[in-house]
Amino acid sequence: MNIQHFKRIASFRSAGFTMLELLIAMFILAIAILGMARLQAVALQNSQQAYWQSYASEQVASMAALIRANDFSSPNSQVNIWKSRLASELPGGQGVIVPKGKRYEVTVSWLDRHRQANPGVLPCKSDVANDRDCVSMIIS
Repeated sequence: MNIQHFKRIASFRSAGFTMLELLIAMFILAIAILGMARLQAVALQNSQQAYWQSYASEQVASMAALIRANDFSSPNSQVNIWKSRLASELPGGQGVIVPKGKRYEVTVSWLDRHRQANPGVLPCKSDVANDRDCVSMIIS
C-alpha cells in the first residue's frame, strides 16, 4: 500500500467527521431559532395584554373625568357610546358604572386568554368572571 492510499482514507474519514459536526451544529442552531421564535410569540402576547390594560385604564379615567365634570346630562347616550367603544376595542369588552351614594364605581373588563389557560388565577373583582381581567376605579 502506498502513501496516497492512506491519504485518501484519511481525507475520507476527515470529511465524514466534519459532516457530523455540521449536522450537530445545524441541530443546535435549529433549536436556538425555535426558542427565539417562542420568545417572540410570548413577547407579542404580553404586548397585546399590556395594550388592553392600558386602553381599559384610559377608558376608566375618561369616564371618571366625565362623571367628575358633572357632564352627565344625558348619561344613557354617553354610557352607551362608551360601552360600544369598549366592545369594539377590547376582546369581549364590557363597562359597568355602579352608583354608590355620592360615589361611582367604574369597571372595565375584557376576556383574558391567559386567565382561561390558568383557571387558578383570581379575578381582580369577585363579581367579575374568572376568565376576565378588569380595571376598576371609585370616583367621588
